[in-house]
Amino acid sequence: MNPSFSSSLSRLREFFLLERRQRETASETPAQRVQAHAHFEQAEQRLKAARVLVDASLVPLALEQFWLAGVALAATYLSRTSPDFELSKRSRAEIFDELSSRAKTAGHQAPAAFVRSVPYLSQAEGDPGATLPAAEAKARANDLDAASYWLTELAKQQPTADLRRTRSARLLALLATLAGVFAMYLIWKSWPVNVALHKHATASSLAYGTTADRAVNGSLWPSADFHSDLENSPFLVIDLGESYRLSNAEVWPRIDCCPEHSLPLEFQISEDGKTYTTVARRDEPFAPHGSWGVTIDKTARYVRLQTMKRNYLVLNEVFVFGRPVN
Repeated sequence: MNPSFSSSLSRLREFFLLERRQRETASETPAQRVQAHAHFEQAEQRLKAARVLVDASLVPLALEQFWLAGVALAATYLSRTSPDFELSKRSRAEIFDELSSRAKTAGHQAPAAFVRSVPYLSQAEGDPGATLPAAEAKARANDLDAASYWLTELAKQQPTADLRRTRSARLLALLATLAGVFAMYLIWKSWPVNVALHKHATASSLAYGTTADRAVNGSLWPSADFHSDLENSPFLVIDLGESYRLSNAEVWPRIDCCPEHSLPLEFQISEDGKTYTTVARRDEPFAPHGSWGVTIDKTARYVRLQTMKRNYLVLNEVFVFGRPVN
């Protein structure tokens, strides 16, 4: 398996199942929780102070508060994951080396801002940044602020009950999303499309330079895409290429004049192209710029429109909606 794909799969599994978080929480002793809680409270106070100082443009002072907050957050995480951790017995460099190692082993990927901040956080004393150029001090403060969000998430440990609730909520959200996607797929699968579009069409006759195929080209322009000669019962046949479950059709006549043309008009269907069944008939003239809606709800391969007396058959466009039988 591709390492990158395997890593993404592992992160996705952890996001929904929170197995690593649960193992870490389950292995925590009461003493570790007390110690970690104390460090975390201190970190929250330092971060609040740092952000207030940044807003007040007192960046050098904010850097020291970010430094202290970073150390407290690291101590929180190590207190939770290492039973013998004592802040006073570790140098700052040792603390962040151990944090980076443990976080990596546990699968927590450090952001770039934290990686850039480690040299500063590992110093024995926080540099207030008074000697730094203003732009560099601001950039460092931004990195420390971004790193602190990751450290805060790393340091937090939810109680088992909270983990269960979070896991359940995430899994329910996943199931709801999958159900929504599946429902959309079913709708798409069952939604009828114009199965007559660009299919082969033939006619009893042609006039005025029109062709039968233009009645199924998907365009309502020009007004008369297909025009027969004046003859007895002229017709247009559309071969859909295979059988479809047809739901309905929309027949557009010539819309610029002559509403009496094509009437009376029958809409017929067939499976073999020889025996046709009439599913609808229109005797009244078409309304200006209006179409004829036909309900079909049957299976067929061929569609025929036929004028049932001596007249012209003139059509602008024929839309036939359906889905494949299989």
